[in-house]
Amino acid sequence: MAPRRDSMVAVKGITLLFEQKAAMESKTLRPFRIAYLHRGTSKLQFGYMGPAVEYLRELAARGEFVLEVQERRSEKTATVGPAIEVLREAGYDGLVAGAIDSDAYFHDLETLNLPIVALDHAPLARKTDSVIFDGIQGGALAAQVLVARGHREILFVSRFDIDLMTPQNSDPTIEDPTSVERRTGTQEELAKHADVNFWPALPHQSAPHSHRHLRRDLLNDLDRLITHLGKLPTAMVCHDVRMCYEVAALLAQRGLKVPEDISLIGFRAATGGNDPVIMERPISHVFYSTRDMAKCGWQLLHERLTAKDGRAVPCKKLKIPGAFADLGSIRDVR
Repeated sequence: MAPRRDSMVAVKGITLLFEQKAAMESKTLRPFRIAYLHRGTSKLQFGYMGPAVEYLRELAARGEFVLEVQERRSEKTATVGPAIEVLREAGYDGLVAGAIDSDAYFHDLETLNLPIVALDHAPLARKTDSVIFDGIQGGALAAQVLVARGHREILFVSRFDIDLMTPQNSDPTIEDPTSVERRTGTQEELAKHADVNFWPALPHQSAPHSHRHLRRDLLNDLDRLITHLGKLPTAMVCHDVRMCYEVAALLAQRGLKVPEDISLIGFRAATGGNDPVIMERPISHVFYSTRDMAKCGWQLLHERLTAKDGRAVPCKKLKIPGAFADLGSIRDVR
């Protein structure tokens, strides 16, 4: 007796379902191929993103995924990261971009239609997850430390965003967005104390178009501001530790010492271990962990990679809190 036609269709349907399930399981078992996008070339180290790369390599060693580092081919190339064509041909499952701060580059990355997570930068791109330092929390923490040690005259030294300055828009008061967050957190926390005077320090309007001149002009403006106030603030909060060094140099020209005459606190990414620069020239600071950034970044990327429709998962921006490292540049004035 010949089998009924509808039974044959049913058997074929069941077979097809098993084949589809096997294909899906095979795809799931295959390790994801992840690329870490390095903004430099092989001649350069990973810098403060080193702990992040180290964490990703540890995961790869445990078989979580296959990790490859893609870098810029040459310092002369116009792109800030690996060429888009190279990434497209490689056939990766997902991308992790470390400290690449070009929104235009992220716009090009999104044409690859891959899950992407940005570390230490929140791009304007609409399809990219990001993990950044919580500048508001960090600024508030710096303020809390200073107030607890009796400081009531506090100055914040910002940094410019050179990328926002053009010949058509040469306003030198364009503040780096990271500085805006840190200053805002500091200012909001200090506003809780009626007896605290707070000043943001921004350079005057003749600043030329170069980082070196902008920094020099900022310090000159800081000098004029102190002269105008007729007194020194007891403490300064700087955009980062490097700027603390520059401010300390300016104060030294006036015969002022840190922390005897004025206290300094900055911000920095923790590089792991004892950083020889910070240990040789100790500056108290609020620090954040790029290793923790990588942990959160992989969680975001994994969620998108394993979702039924990763593109439908809403983009997320996670913030890493900072912690305080006391290295002796803040005097107790109580």
